[in-house]
This record gives sequence, C-alpha cells and structure tokens, in this order.
Amino acid sequence: MKKLILLFACLPFLTLSQNIDHWETAVFDNDIWKYLEGTFEPDTNWRKLAFNDASWLQGQGGVGYGDGDDNTVINPVTSLYLRKQFTIVDTSEIAATILHVDYDDAFVAYLNNVEIARANIGSVGDHPLYNQGSSSLHEAQMYQGGNPDQFVINTQLLSSVLNQGNNILSVQVHNDNISSSDLTGRIFLSLGISTTTTNYSPTPSWFQPPLIFTTSNLPIVVINTLGQNIVDDPRIVCDMGIIDNGFGNINSVNDAFNDYNGKISIEYRGSSSQSFPKKPYALETQDSIGNNNNVSLLGMPVENDWILYAPYTDKSLMRNFLTFDLGRKMGNYSPRTVYCELVVNGDYKGIYILMEKIKRDNDRVDIAKLDSNDVAGDSLTGGYIIKVDKYTGTGGLDWLSDFPNIGGNNLYIQYHYPQASALQPQQMDYIEHFMDSF
Repeated sequence: MKKLILLFACLPFLTLSQNIDHWETAVFDNDIWKYLEGTFEPDTNWRKLAFNDASWLQGQGGVGYGDGDDNTVINPVTSLYLRKQFTIVDTSEIAATILHVDYDDAFVAYLNNVEIARANIGSVGDHPLYNQGSSSLHEAQMYQGGNPDQFVINTQLLSSVLNQGNNILSVQVHNDNISSSDLTGRIFLSLGISTTTTNYSPTPSWFQPPLIFTTSNLPIVVINTLGQNIVDDPRIVCDMGIIDNGFGNINSVNDAFNDYNGKISIEYRGSSSQSFPKKPYALETQDSIGNNNNVSLLGMPVENDWILYAPYTDKSLMRNFLTFDLGRKMGNYSPRTVYCELVVNGDYKGIYILMEKIKRDNDRVDIAKLDSNDVAGDSLTGGYIIKVDKYTGTGGLDWLSDFPNIGGNNLYIQYHYPQASALQPQQMDYIEHFMDSF
C-alpha cells in the first residue's frame, strides 16, 4: 500500500478558474459589422476605437464569399477588414474571454488596437499588408458542420485593454491569394462572468465552456506559436517558456519563465496518435538564429531534441512513465521523463510528459558514432539503433525479421540511427544478420 501511495503522490494538483458563474456572448458572427474589402492599405488607425469608419461598408456577418454561408457576399479579395463596436457594462465581472474565429485562410484580431489572437500569417506584432497571403491554407469549418477555432485571451492582457463602456474588436482576414475560391471571417467574442448578472446574450449552441487553467504543482510548459498552426511537417519556429518553482511549490501560468525561455521548432509527432484530440509533439530548442540550442529542461541532461508525449489512450497517464522508470532502475538507458502541464496559445492542453528523444548521445544512447567508412572490422559493429514499429507505408530499406511475433507475423524492423539513407550495404547486412542470429 505504501508503494501505491508514493505513485499517486506524483499525480498533479491543479487549480482551474473557479470564479466564473456563467458564460455569455458579447459579439456574434451575424451581428452588423463595418467592413472594408482589402483592395488597398487601410488607414493605420483602423484598429482604434476612435477611428471614423463612416466610409466603410456595413453588413451582416459573416462577410466573405465562396462557401455558401456568407450573409454578406463580397468580391474576391486577398484581405478583408472588419470592425465591431460593443459595450462592456462592468469590467470587474469579466473573469475570462474566449475569441472564436471561423476563417479561411488567416486572420489577426485586435481589441482596442492591441493584438489578441492571430493564425496562419506573420508574427506577433506585425501588421500584414492588404495584399499579403496566408502562410498556408486553412479551411473554414462551420459551413461544413464544424465549429470555429478557439482562442483563449490572456487574462492579464485583457485586464489592461478592455474598457468599461465602448470597445472595438477589429479583425483582418487574409486569403491564400487573390485567386482563392473562398474567403471566410466569422467571429464570436464570449465572456466568462463572475456574477449572476446577465448583461449580454446566451452563447451559441455549439459553445462549450473552456477549461481555464491557472495553477498546478507540476511544471508548466507554455508555447506561443506566434499565430502559426502546428502541423505534422514542416516544423514551425515559435516561443516556449517553462515555469518550474521547484518540488512542493505551486506553479502559475502568470509566473515568470524560470526553466526555459526561448525559441523552439515544433511539429506534430506520431502516426495514428495524431488523430487523437490530445496530440503529441516533437520539438527542438533553438537559439535566436535557428541553430541547435543544447539546454537542460526540468533537470534533464543538456540536449536539443525533446518530446511532449501525450498519454491519451492511457487514462492512468502512468504506463509509459513507469515503464521508462523501471528500465532505468534495471541499469539500462530509457528516456528520462517529467510530468508537466501544457498550454498552447493560452489553451490548456492537459497533462503531458516532457521526455528525451531517443538518439545517440553521451547522456542518452551512449554508443559509438557510425560513419559511412565504418564497413569492416570492429568499427562495423556499430553503434546502431533499430526499432520495432508499425509499417507506415513510406517504404524504404527496412526489413522483416526471420522470426514471427506471438500473432504469427514477422517483425518489421526499422533503422533509426543512422537513418537508412545514410547506411552502407555492408552495415545493413551486418545489423540484419546480427539480429536474425541473436
């Protein structure tokens, strides 16, 4: 029983925002919006509350073309500028704010001239030009039965920019290019109210109250993608900070980054696991000019390649953590692991495991480096790293072992280090025969 108590003592204690009584929506996509088709650069003050938008057109949102769900249809353009004025009765009652945007292909949103969210274009703080295309394609979701993307607004930022009284929500929506077949900009702004008063409107039918994460006894990893979407490939370069106030102390998302504060490149990791709501990530710590930045994260040895493992199908969240720990206790290398909380663009993603990526390294898999000229004698014996994994359809020079597994299928063995493309025929023959004769 004592061992069980020790295991569960490792599980987190986290605090969620408990001061939200209910949610209401202050801005809807089908409200009356002022808009400007992006055929020229607008006045630089267009994001400000005081800007005179009398010359702008007016229509029911969403404004756009091509998807069949546009209440106001416009001409094909690369960009669209939107403004919506709204009133806040009492800022002290606003405990949280969520921006939902259904967009094709990119957007930047501002509250009272301060950027609060962006996706798929530029970097935080820059103002995309009217003829600037999106970084990549992004299809709108609502016209095909889906929900808009959610962006949790930083509470500290919100408290500094939200006015009691009149406010302006300004959004610029960008297409991939002028020849694109559609453009969508449907925007909702919802408020978490800390009292029982009702000053706004009920939320849309699809609205789900978000989990507002604030503190935990686990380290907190905070990633800001700078308006970019994380994809399987290629990696994007963005910012990461880690908060770790030490064992037994509480960590808050508002604390200073004290374990890491810098650049990373990041992408989705895995194959079938990418279909899960909780997605795994592979990341690399970088310096300011994009070179590898070997650092220690959460007490693990210095390196630059890391994994944010997402225990989704394992509802205990402990299976891999305990397996790796057991492997290390047996005297063999297994990736070091640390539980953490993950927040991406203000959105709480859940409990993750920050872990070492398996690779040849003095502090990881400590084997000899294998070069292309190591084709005979003792140097031919390696090191090698191979793995047993499912076939992903990529083809290549991996092999099936001579021996079946318990299900009767021969094991599919893949080269991991060096990669198959870097191996010489003699090296492939050696490791394959070594494994089959084991």
